[in-house]
Amino acid sequence: MPQTLRNCRLIPELSGGACGLHDVVIDNGKIESILVAGGKAAEDDIDCGGKTLLPGLFDLHNHLSYFVDFTDSIRNDFELLMYGGLSVKKFLDYGVTTVRDMGSARRLAIAIRNAVNKGLFVGPRIIAAGRLIGPPEAADLKDGIDLAGSKGVSGVDEMTRAAREEFAEGADVLKIYASGSGLSPTGQPTKPILFPEEVRAAVRVANLVGKRVAAHCHSTEAIRMCIDEGVYTIEHATFIDNESIEKIKDGRTYLVPTFTPMHHRKGAFKDPVEDERLEKRLADFAKKSSVHIRAAYEAGLVMGFGTDVAVETFGVRTGMEFKMRKELCDMANVDMLLQATKHSALIAGLENVTGQVKEGLAADLLLVDGNPDANIEVMYQKPEMVVLGGKIVKRDGILCV
Repeated sequence: MPQTLRNCRLIPELSGGACGLHDVVIDNGKIESILVAGGKAAEDDIDCGGKTLLPGLFDLHNHLSYFVDFTDSIRNDFELLMYGGLSVKKFLDYGVTTVRDMGSARRLAIAIRNAVNKGLFVGPRIIAAGRLIGPPEAADLKDGIDLAGSKGVSGVDEMTRAAREEFAEGADVLKIYASGSGLSPTGQPTKPILFPEEVRAAVRVANLVGKRVAAHCHSTEAIRMCIDEGVYTIEHATFIDNESIEKIKDGRTYLVPTFTPMHHRKGAFKDPVEDERLEKRLADFAKKSSVHIRAAYEAGLVMGFGTDVAVETFGVRTGMEFKMRKELCDMANVDMLLQATKHSALIAGLENVTGQVKEGLAADLLLVDGNPDANIEVMYQKPEMVVLGGKIVKRDGILCV
C-alpha cells in the first residue's frame, strides 16, 4: 500500500531537479511519484515538517569483518556470522543503505549479503568483494588471523586462479592489494607490490565475467600502474599525481578516497607516548593526502565515498568522512553529498537502482534536521529517519528493525 512522506525539503542536485517542499509517494519499495507539497493527506502519511530528505548514503570502502571482538569471534564460523549479522545492521542507524565490502575474512561479506537478501539479517544493500588478493607479504595478520581475508599470490597463473575462485564463490567485485599501506614510519609513500602483469591478469578475469577490479593504492607508482592496466576504482588514492588525474578524466577509472582512518581517536595506544606518535603520523599523512585528493577534486574527477573503518567506531566518528573532506580539501557541500549518494551509485553500477530521490528508483532515503547543502555539519549527526527499499527502518531517531 502506498505511503507518502509529506513536506520534504528536496535538494535539486540529488532529486532530479526537484527543489523545495514536496510529497514523496512510496510504493512497492520504490519512489512512485514526487508531488508538490500540499496534497490531501492520508492517515498513515508521515509529515516530515520541512526537514531535508536525502538519498540513502553509500560506503564504497568498508570491511564487514572489522568489528568488536573480531579476533575471538573469527575462531568460530558461527560466531563470525552472528557478529557480522549484528554489526551490519548498525550501518542503517547512520543512514548508510549501500555498503561495498573491500575484503573480508572467510568471505564473510558474501555470506552476510546472501543472508540479508534472504531476510535472515537486516542490513544495507551489500556489494561484496570476497577475499582481498595480493602478494604473500600483504596479509594483515593478528594473533595468526588474517583480518582482511587476504589471499597471497605470486605470478600471473596464481592471480588468475585466485580471481576466478573469488568470482566463483560469489564476489561482486575483485579487490587487489597493489601497494603498501602508505603509512610508513618515514611518512613516505610506499611502492607497488604487485607486478603490472599480475594486475592485468586480475582485470582480464573480471572482464571475462562482466565485473570489475578495485585496487588498494597509496603510492603514485601503484596508482599509475593500476590505471594503465584497466583497474576500475583506485581505493585511497593517497599520492595520486597530476599525470594520473589527467589519465582518468575520461571516466573509465574512479577514485574512492578514505580520510576517516586518518582521524585519530585518543587512547588508541595505552602508552601515551605511542599514542602521541600515532596522532602526529596520522595528521601528517592526512595533510599530505589532502594535497593530492584536493587536486583531483579541483580537476573535476567524480569520486566515491568510503570510510574504511569498522561501523562500531562510527559513534565517535559520525560524519567524519564529510568533516575531513571539508576541512582538508575544502570540498563544496553539495559535491560531498553527491559523492556519498549519486556519484557512488554510478561507480557501483547502481545508478538506475538507487542514489537519488527520483521517481522509479528504490526508496532508500534518510531525513535530516537541517540543510546539509548549506551547512555540512548537519551530516555530523545521525539521521532522524531512514527508509530502506520502502521500509522504514529508523524513525524518530530509533532503529525499528
